[in-house]
Amino acid sequence: MRSLSILVVVDHEEVRKGIRALLSERADWLICGEARDGIEAIERAKRLRPDVILMDISMPRIQGIEATRIILREVPESDVIILSQNDFGLIHKAAAEAGAAGFVDKSRLPQDLLKTIEALEKNVMGHGPSGRPNTTIDPQVVNLDNLSGTGLLARETANLLRKVFMQSPVAMGLLSGPEHLWTFVNHEMIRATGRGRIEDFIGKTIRESMPELEGQPFFELLDTVYRTGVPHVGTEVKAVLNNAVTDQNEDIYFTFVYQPLRGLDEEVEGILVYAVEVTSQMLEKAERDKRGRASSLLAAIVDSSDDAIISKTLDGVITSWNKSAERLFGYTCEEAVGRHITLIIPEDRRDEEAKILERLKRGERIDHFETLRRRKDGELLSLSLTISPVKDDAGCVVGASKVARDITERKEIERALTERAQLLDLSSDAIMVRDGADRVTYWNRSACDLYGYSREEAMGRVTHDLFRTEFPEPLEHISEQLHRDGRWTGELIHRRKDGTKIVVASRWALDIDRRGNQNCVLETNNDITQQKQNDKTLRESEERLRMLSNSLEIQVSERTEELEYRNAEVLQQSEQLRELSNRLLKMQDDER
Repeated sequence: MRSLSILVVVDHEEVRKGIRALLSERADWLICGEARDGIEAIERAKRLRPDVILMDISMPRIQGIEATRIILREVPESDVIILSQNDFGLIHKAAAEAGAAGFVDKSRLPQDLLKTIEALEKNVMGHGPSGRPNTTIDPQVVNLDNLSGTGLLARETANLLRKVFMQSPVAMGLLSGPEHLWTFVNHEMIRATGRGRIEDFIGKTIRESMPELEGQPFFELLDTVYRTGVPHVGTEVKAVLNNAVTDQNEDIYFTFVYQPLRGLDEEVEGILVYAVEVTSQMLEKAERDKRGRASSLLAAIVDSSDDAIISKTLDGVITSWNKSAERLFGYTCEEAVGRHITLIIPEDRRDEEAKILERLKRGERIDHFETLRRRKDGELLSLSLTISPVKDDAGCVVGASKVARDITERKEIERALTERAQLLDLSSDAIMVRDGADRVTYWNRSACDLYGYSREEAMGRVTHDLFRTEFPEPLEHISEQLHRDGRWTGELIHRRKDGTKIVVASRWALDIDRRGNQNCVLETNNDITQQKQNDKTLRESEERLRMLSNSLEIQVSERTEELEYRNAEVLQQSEQLRELSNRLLKMQDDER
């Protein structure tokens, strides 16, 4: 099968590049040549004899319409498709008179160019002796002949409206009768509604041409306008329309007017539809609203943050200053914005700012930089700074965002702990300090001796995990008591580094900051393992003595019972002896 040969005549390289990209989708089409003006187009057309010529209108030396006339006279077997973004109606008329086979709006090249060439290739349109039908086509052109003879307007009015309609950058159409039959539509109406041909409208009612509008308000609005004669104006109204190319429903927004048209008898005979598609504006508005809501939310978050948040330019000029910055530094937003950031930087720290700005210009982020800054009243503050570069849409660094956290109190506590560290190291008790997350921030020498962990090994570890603590009650209950009473005392079972278990008498004291938040917990542990073992041994000894005492008591009782029994026997025998002695004495007396 022979390839379809195409000559591209366009004076702008970028447009030619775009056309080449579109045509490359068809392997059976061949770009046989390119020309940048009318003269080159005529010469190449004579030499190359292409099947199709894509002709731009505005070109140097000879315009596209004149070049088309000459080419079709010299190379009648070629078909010419006019490309233009100028006055649609006038250009189309001139192109048709010159013999062009088709017309494509430059703004719709991606949508319409391939379809127009395919139609030519299939002999749907064309001219000349090649045997193809001699029909001038344009898939986007409206049929203006239908405007006359509608009974709605006089011919002179129709002629005027024909020009207005065709030049209009907005969608326009005429509906006739109570059934709303389309008698006229312009190019923008076809494009805006997602249709591909005039045949999708002319001769059909709006319900037939746009069945997807059923259930939307438009049919009822048209009926009301036709019945009452009162125009209707819709502003930024959404219509769900079916796109003929993708066969998918799309949300399209219009600002439109339904204007009733009256006949000579003043009765409504039709409706002029005038619609401006505002989809892109609505999407942009929605995006702006979304960005606005996000910006408002971000501003609210920034303003409610406990940290001072400041933004500045790369020259160091302050551009934003939140409420916490006002509280921290003492300057109001009005006083700070527009001033240089050195407003809050002590003299001996100015070199820091220059280094920070240099790093920011390289796109670097600065985390947890601890430094000093000065309040309005002259007081120095210890701060932890996190500074991030701010970039524009092109990715260029245009400023910086600074988050400042006041660590003055923390630094004071750290200094106090450092000063007391040597004293605490003298204690025989294991002493440690935990932060709000129970991580070790201080670890004395006795703690090293008791648990076997060095300071380096213990710092930053969670004590309960490090010791594998066994609590006498749930930790939640202990924490509740600690926060309620400020202290807790009890016995805990810990494991040393070598795995051995020890029992400690543990005392916890809670330190809170000015806002009532947990600052740290001071924990003192005393090893009572030996004491617990001694107590256990003592209890075991006492139990053995008690058992021995009970045993002796039983034995004495048993021996007493035995003696008593034997004593009774002796008494009985003694009584018997006495009776026997008495008898013997009596017998002796009797004998005497």
